[in-house]
Amino acid sequence: MDGGTDWVTVSEAARRLGISRTAVRKRISRCTLASMTDNHGRPLVQVGGTDHGTVRDGTPLELEPMVDRQVPVVPPGPGTTMVPASALLEQAQQHRRDLADQQCHHEAEMARRLAEAHAMHREHLDRCLALAASERALLLERIDGAECRAEQATTALNDLVERVLAMLPPPQPVSIWERWFGVSRRSNLRN
Repeated sequence: MDGGTDWVTVSEAARRLGISRTAVRKRISRCTLASMTDNHGRPLVQVGGTDHGTVRDGTPLELEPMVDRQVPVVPPGPGTTMVPASALLEQAQQHRRDLADQQCHHEAEMARRLAEAHAMHREHLDRCLALAASERALLLERIDGAECRAEQATTALNDLVERVLAMLPPPQPVSIWERWFGVSRRSNLRN
């Protein structure tokens, strides 16, 4: 016993405080109960001299407001600093507000960057569309010119074919024998 407080096992602390062993372990992890380990590695909990989970005027420990309690910042021992729970709560709330402000600022920055990127991509897309439209117009002009030249070349070729055919002598009639066998009686007679 040290100044009205005992270091007891988790089971004994649960019995004295009137709560379950799991609740004692959770309070240890949240640093709402002072704890340390013994030489065998088992956790010991510091419990006040009161019994059956009541403190001050018979108020159950479960219903006592956190604001009035002192919470150890580091595990108990030499140089342990006790800080009011209200100060820790205020620090946690301030930290939460700071994080919310940082997140809001980060979201605003990301929205600004996204808007800039969108505008830049839109401008690039507009330039590409304008370039594609001008290239299409040039290509259509070239196609039209090529089609005109092809028509002129076809007309000139047809005229040339007609002139060449007009210069040729009329074809002589070919017998069926010559058509089938490719041999003419006349050619055989000449040899």
